[in-house]
Amino acid sequence: MTVCLCGNINQDIIFSLDRFPAFHEKVISHFYYIGQGGSAANTAWWLGMLGIDARIIGCVGRDRAGEDAINELRGAGVDTSMLALSCRRTGIATIMSCGQDKRMIKVNGANEDLAFRKEDYEGASHIHLSSVGHDFAYKVLEHANRNDIRASWDPSERVYPDLVEMVDFLFLNEDDLRRSEALLGERMARNIVVTRNGGGCTINHDIEVPTLGRNVADTTGAGDAFDAGFIYGLESCLGLEDCGRWGVACSSLNVSTVGARDGFLSKEELEKMIDEGF
Repeated sequence: MTVCLCGNINQDIIFSLDRFPAFHEKVISHFYYIGQGGSAANTAWWLGMLGIDARIIGCVGRDRAGEDAINELRGAGVDTSMLALSCRRTGIATIMSCGQDKRMIKVNGANEDLAFRKEDYEGASHIHLSSVGHDFAYKVLEHANRNDIRASWDPSERVYPDLVEMVDFLFLNEDDLRRSEALLGERMARNIVVTRNGGGCTINHDIEVPTLGRNVADTTGAGDAFDAGFIYGLESCLGLEDCGRWGVACSSLNVSTVGARDGFLSKEELEKMIDEGF
């Protein structure tokens, strides 16, 4: 069975800073990073590296950045056969990173052309949505519910209250949850997973998974890596607490280096971290 990941595919440019600039101020970055990103693509890449049959659903441009994105996903074993090619340029994100905080400017580019096609989800056991538009999300979740496919959603700051009850697993960080509580009201997904600032997570308000306490170089893609670890646990038929441990372990590796993917070492290293760290 296949995990389908729907959402953004970007190129990331990350500047590592000691502090953020004030208004009209220039600051010096002593390190920058150019690599692949986009929430759905990051989660797909991590799942592929964990040995899960992952399929990316998204759009890239007919440009060098699009080629690089496809090649890196294929290198992780991700199925890219359902990717659409757009006349727009591949999406890009410029990120200023300072410890556990960051600022981001995004150009969606080809991501704007993401459209629902039923055939993209053939054979899916799990569908994961990241930062996608309302109409697309509704069509995908309706398809998942109708066909008894497990669905998860990491909306980041784009929470659509009318859709949460269609979701099996809703992933939010503490800040997103705080911003969304008034909008959500009594509506809630079947399961809610909240990642905590500084590491660790809470599952369904009562299962606590602690942080592994790794040093933080950059938080770009930390939530995407967490989602991959948690979904890996679900696909492996683990209990919710163990799913959370896999999520926290993946996220901990991710933040130890700059970039959304360079922290990955091996599945065996993750298993060792989980055995020794919890």
